[in-house]
Amino acid sequence: SVTLTVTDNSGNVSTCTAVVTVEESTPPVISCPNDTTVIASAGSCNVEVNNIVPFASDNCGVSTVTYRLIGATLGIGNDDASGIAFNKGVTTVWYTVTDGSGNADSCSFDVTVLTTVVPPDSAYADNDSICTGAGNIQLMYSVCVMVEGGQARWYDDAAMINTIGSGNPLTIPAPAITTTYYVRFEGACDT
Repeated sequence: SVTLTVTDNSGNVSTCTAVVTVEESTPPVISCPNDTTVIASAGSCNVEVNNIVPFASDNCGVSTVTYRLIGATLGIGNDDASGIAFNKGVTTVWYTVTDGSGNADSCSFDVTVLTTVVPPDSAYADNDSICTGAGNIQLMYSVCVMVEGGQARWYDDAAMINTIGSGNPLTIPAPAITTTYYVRFEGACDT
């Protein structure tokens, strides 16, 4: 409280007490990085993303910065989301800055994670000239990077609808007619 004293020209004095409240209503300011796209290493479904720090300022000082992740990756935390493993797909990062008076500002940007798969450089059968009904053949592939948690699935049609099994090698009965086989890597985050 503040005591106010007033004296007139005749020497009369009067006092009163007043409460002075200083309100800080200027919100802080936050700016986010630009949208970013990163590529996970071959076979991986996620990647650690760094250098996504927001810039925050306030006339009386920043109290807190928090983040919220929505989309392919979910999460919440304090300060900066750098160092988090983001999943394949698009994640929106929301930053919120709050000052000591409860004033706030927010911004957002997207992190897009792309995955890569290195397909086999060759797929082949262990025997390409067999007689009808002559036992089994083995289908194999070589030199590749499988997607995390993935498997090689084999098909006997170019549309890859009719699966005949999975693995490397895959043993199947010898076909009765000339047949072309297809292999595709399938997993939790990529095909």
